Amino acid sequence: RHPLATPVDLETRVSDFHDWARGAAVLAIQVLVLGVAEV
Repeated sequence: RHPLATPVDLETRVSDFHDWARGAAVLAIQVLVLGVAEV
């Protein structure tokens, strides 16, 4: 990012392993079905 760019608003949330595992599963299914990971 450019040093003079406007700040990016970020929201952080407390999560547990279950939330992380769900996100990982969604990404794995997308890669399996679509053949590509969009990061």
